[in-house]
Amino acid sequence: MSTRTIKNISGMEGRAYVYLSNDDIGNKFMQMAEDEGFTFGDGVKPTERQYAEVMAVNHNSTINYVGVNGRMAFGSGVKTIGDEVLIRIDFEKYLNGDESYLIDNAKRTIKNAVAGREKVYFYLEDDKTKRLFVERLVAEGCKFGNTPVTADFKAESIMSVDKDMNVFFVGQAGRMIMKSKQVNDSIVKIDFRKYISEVADYLYNK
Repeated sequence: MSTRTIKNISGMEGRAYVYLSNDDIGNKFMQMAEDEGFTFGDGVKPTERQYAEVMAVNHNSTINYVGVNGRMAFGSGVKTIGDEVLIRIDFEKYLNGDESYLIDNAKRTIKNAVAGREKVYFYLEDDKTKRLFVERLVAEGCKFGNTPVTADFKAESIMSVDKDMNVFFVGQAGRMIMKSKQVNDSIVKIDFRKYISEVADYLYNK
């Protein structure tokens, strides 16, 4: 357990993104980072700011928030970001001594798509894509309300899934979001057919 430090993460050969699954883990990360001498790039101490679900740990003993492109990379199957290998770490597992603390995003799952995000909007182009989407919802244990999604669930052309793997019909407001050009950390729109087909540019932009 003594080697499971943030300093050791910063020394890994690659670009380290750390997933913080809840408040306890997020606050623990920020306190550990501060105790180990890390700051934000502007010198601010970690505990003086709120954690985000995905944080970057840098080689120079700094941490930073991850922007839209970084979140896309974290939730996708890409293996590099810039000229560095992308390392995805589940910090809770890392702290607990679990050897499987690395997040494997080789497969484009719904869970990986929403990792580090509050909610993701999915565009389902046709009936086949809707069926594939429902199959993934079932396989990954997603819920509609308090009930696990079953194979007879009827998906619409636009659906959303939150970080807790709850699926929602989006209504008129969601459709307006899909039609808008707005993209930021809280509005992520994915073309599901492209996403599962391993297309690099899978964001919905129609």
